[in-house]
Formats: sequence, C-alpha cells, structure tokens
Amino acid sequence: MIIQKANSGDSHRILELVVQLRKSACLEMGEQVPSQLLNIESETYLKSLFNRLETYLFIAKEHNEIVGFCMAVETPKITEAKNRLDILELVVDEKHRGKGIGVALLTQIELIAKEKGILYIKVATGTKMKSNEFYKKRIRLF
Repeated sequence: MIIQKANSGDSHRILELVVQLRKSACLEMGEQVPSQLLNIESETYLKSLFNRLETYLFIAKEHNEIVGFCMAVETPKITEAKNRLDILELVVDEKHRGKGIGVALLTQIELIAKEKGILYIKVATGTKMKSNEFYKKRIRLF
C-alpha cells in the first residue's frame, strides 16, 4: 500500500468513494438514500482544494488503484495559540476495509500534525456511526 498526496487527477475516484460512503451512512442510520448524493459542482470544488496550503488530501493506493483517501484542514485554535487539524473526510473502499488503510491514512495526518507542531486533531462523525470506534482506538494526543 502507498500513501501519497492526492492531485486533481484523483478527483473522480475520490468522489466515487464519497458517494459510496454517503450511501452506506444513510443505510446505517436508517435514512433514505437521496437520488443525488453529490452537488453538481463537487468535482470543480474538490479540484480547487488541491492548491490550498491549509488543506491536506492524501490517497491510499493498492496495485495502482485508489482504495481510500483522507482530507484534513488546518484550523486556528485561539485558546491554545496554535492550529489544529480537522479531519473532514476519511473513506476506505468497502471492499478494502480491515486492511489497515484507514490507520495508514490517519498516521499520515498525525505526521503532518507533528511536523507543524499541531497539538490537536479533531474528528467529527455522526453519533450512530460505526466509524466512531475506529477513531476512538486510533486518535492519539501528542
């Protein structure tokens, strides 16, 4: 498995993974799956994020296929006079879960935090999401 910075050429596959996650999240929470899971401008918006200095997008590849991605944003935290990293998206293809891909993506975000002297990483998930246990086991304080 390879973890690397994402680029605009990865946009289509990243959006496929986002759609997969949104479908499974709706089903997990007992909600109806909307007919349109992405905004029509989602790909254009995603491509604009690749050039933002405070946005970190990483992909996980196995056999040259993108099997997961993570996006984190550096956010000011005035009370600590330091920034924090907010993990906004972390998706692993359903067929590739349980292989350590999510852990590898989180480790990359932790490395960025350490390099930048960031003390906090924040993750927000739904209250009933299976992913809560994943994050509880893996997010460490520095």
